[in-house]
Amino acid sequence: MGREQIRLQGERRKQKLERFYKERLRDQIATAKTLSRLSPIASFMHAAADLAKTGTGLYTRFETAYRRFVDQAIRYVPNGYTPLKQPIAPQEAPRLEVLEPNFADTFTMIAVDLLLLGIFNVLFFLLAYLFFLRCDVT
Repeated sequence: MGREQIRLQGERRKQKLERFYKERLRDQIATAKTLSRLSPIASFMHAAADLAKTGTGLYTRFETAYRRFVDQAIRYVPNGYTPLKQPIAPQEAPRLEVLEPNFADTFTMIAVDLLLLGIFNVLFFLLAYLFFLRCDVT
C-alpha cells in the first residue's frame, strides 16, 4: 500500500467521521430544541432568535456558505500558487457570503413556536380563570 493510498484512506475516514459528528450534532440540537419547547420562555426565545436570524439556523447557513467558499477558493487559486508570480485581484476572489432567509422562510421556521405560544396563552388564561372562579371572595 503506497503512501498516497494511505493518505486518501485517512482522508476518507476523516470525512466520514466529520459527517457522522455533524449529523449527530444536528440531531442533538433538534432534540434539545424540541424538548425545550415545553416551556413558553424557550418557545419565545427560539422564535425571537429565528426572527432576528441568530438562531441555530445561522450555524447551518454559515457552514453551508463556508463549504461553498472553500470549494470556490480551491477552484480559483491554482496549484502551486506563489504570491510574487501570480497576484490575485481582490475583486475576482471568491467571497464568503452567508445567505439570509426571506421573511416567508423565517415565518415558516417560527410558526411552531408562535403556535405553542398561542396555546400556552390560552391554557394559562383558562387556568387563571378557573382558579379565580374557585376562589372564595367573602
